[in-house]
Amino acid sequence: MLTVDRGVGLMTTSFGASDIRDVTGSLINASGGDAAGQAITFRSRLSEEVVIRDFTIQVSTLGLEDIIILMAMSRGSFGGIETVQVDISTDNATFSPAGVIEPTVLSLTSIAALQTLELSSFPAAENVATLFVRFTPIGDSGIITLDNLRVVGTSIPTTVVPEPTTIAPAVLGFAAFVVARRRRRAG
Repeated sequence: MLTVDRGVGLMTTSFGASDIRDVTGSLINASGGDAAGQAITFRSRLSEEVVIRDFTIQVSTLGLEDIIILMAMSRGSFGGIETVQVDISTDNATFSPAGVIEPTVLSLTSIAALQTLELSSFPAAENVATLFVRFTPIGDSGIITLDNLRVVGTSIPTTVVPEPTTIAPAVLGFAAFVVARRRRRAG
């Protein structure tokens, strides 16, 4: 069972249970000096029928703008998966293409590489209770490993709205100023 080391999110997938494995994670993109934890591997298989497999994460971006998705990702060296299509949605029904990731090829010297996907051109991704991010491996068969996925952004500045009790003296003071000025012009 995969556990979330930090933060809150939910992942759903159309991959079968036998095609998902926990593996040892890396320090790439680890948060706040965390130790290597778990990574997750998705295996896509060749079959007679065309079956598109994907996995979707759900996260909150409330209070954030200029959203960026960061993750360590790699692909197997023997398979046909070349890229991963990333789509976003706020309703889990209508998805918009957000970009394509080219995972690092897994080798003896390379575990994974940091992948970055900026969503600043998607205002719908900002400040929402639930953002759905769908990852679809593109290719015939192979393995995709995902580790230390983080969704980050810039805090939205808050505007202080004055309370009625602080507005009233200002309005009364302005009204008194206008009346005094009119009296001065009239007299």
